[in-house]
Amino acid sequence: MSWLAPLPFFLTLAAEAFSLRNDPADESQVQPLPVASFGADASTRPTVAVEAKAFFPISEAWSLTSGLSFASGRSPGLLLVDGIPTGAGRDSQLYGVDVYLKWKPANVSLGYESLAFQAEAILRHLDAGDGIVGEWDGGAYAQIVAQFARRWFVGFRGDIVGVPSSSVLARTGRLARR
Repeated sequence: MSWLAPLPFFLTLAAEAFSLRNDPADESQVQPLPVASFGADASTRPTVAVEAKAFFPISEAWSLTSGLSFASGRSPGLLLVDGIPTGAGRDSQLYGVDVYLKWKPANVSLGYESLAFQAEAILRHLDAGDGIVGEWDGGAYAQIVAQFARRWFVGFRGDIVGVPSSSVLARTGRLARR
């Protein structure tokens, strides 16, 4: 379900509940899969997600979109540890935040210039259970993209995962340009 709030700016609130099914002991994979956040106890513990998104037209040339997200469910557990799936049934929560800021001159004939900044961050908490302590992990990225002609863009992006790092997600970072 979703709702558009009757405010002088755009604010939408959304919520959903759904079932996921995930088998942590699926041995058909050659490489181990990442630790799934959700997918255990689909019939008794659905995954729940909520989101708030806001849009602010700052001026004719500037706009800002921002959001907060949250999801909660039950993790099917870690993959095989000494041949035994561990960590099954731990509650898992995801927390997210995002922002998008854009400058583009209004009503400029044949003008293709623009500048956009975008960033997102997410944190995950896996509760303690099945002999494993509770832990946090997460990641983020940020990018800036400039348009200077009809089909010409230049951008830079940085990504980092494992902030904080956990037993299932090591710290890794990278930079990219396009």
